[in-house]
Amino acid sequence: NAKGKTIIVYCYNGGTIKNTITRKDGSVIEDALRPGLDSVSLRAANELIKAGYTNVLHLEGGVSAWEAEGLPTKVSEKWNKKRRADDPKAWPNVHASLVAAGIDSVDAAGASTLAGSGEAVIVDVGSAKKFEKEHIPSSISVPFVINDNCETNPNFVEAFKRDVGDKKVIVTCLSGGTLSTERLMDNGRVFKDPQLKNGKESESLRAISELLNAGYKNIVHLDGGNSSWKGQKLPMNGSALKGIIEEGPAGWRVDVLSDDQDKDIWRRATVTSYNEASGMFKVKYDDLGEDGNEVEVSLDQNRTKWLSR
Repeated sequence: NAKGKTIIVYCYNGGTIKNTITRKDGSVIEDALRPGLDSVSLRAANELIKAGYTNVLHLEGGVSAWEAEGLPTKVSEKWNKKRRADDPKAWPNVHASLVAAGIDSVDAAGASTLAGSGEAVIVDVGSAKKFEKEHIPSSISVPFVINDNCETNPNFVEAFKRDVGDKKVIVTCLSGGTLSTERLMDNGRVFKDPQLKNGKESESLRAISELLNAGYKNIVHLDGGNSSWKGQKLPMNGSALKGIIEEGPAGWRVDVLSDDQDKDIWRRATVTSYNEASGMFKVKYDDLGEDGNEVEVSLDQNRTKWLSR
């Protein structure tokens, strides 16, 4: 019972909300790569705070950081076996095999360009539940995990062959993970990050490992996954948008993110209609006045704030 006690939330990777790194000489430098590192424990802590808990702390770096300090852990024999050096499915070994295979990683902008040109298709290997809630437009769902307990799909490779075939694929999941063991500083220097000794584990990277073992070669990894895609203000679809379209979007008040990537500008508008054939919406922007013309735009769950109807 945690009532009245301070709650320390952790998971194996832990992640961090910091965007700074302390070097050996004690100086602090800003990490220009991404704002912190996503993790299950940080998301859980966020849910607890939203639920009204105020006594929540986060274990920076998770179990990995705990063990690095030489502190004791209690593990099951099953998990202990999984982590043994001779186990090919232990994450350090999976990471090493992916690096040795020369798997290419692309950022969100690169993935968007490849998919938009038709050169590659984006495959989301997160659970069907996560995909339904939110996903990259035009991506294909082939779950590598089948539930919230991260149970792997025994029919993953067969489903991949059936639904994707021999196309060039960009594999993604919610967190994405990374193969990189380095970070890029704002001054352009590269920093070897001890928290990324073996990159950052993810469903998409483990799925790529399974595909390599099955003989697939034309595979690219989306570094940082859907979280990175969203962070770059690229469009996302999902159940919320689907529900709005099914009910009829006309009359919705929305904030629409400007196409200017260098400026975070939101324009308020009213949705007037939706074209099911093209998937495009027509809106009237407030800043154009009552006599302003309707404008055809693409609305989604990331670049659009659906306010009220």
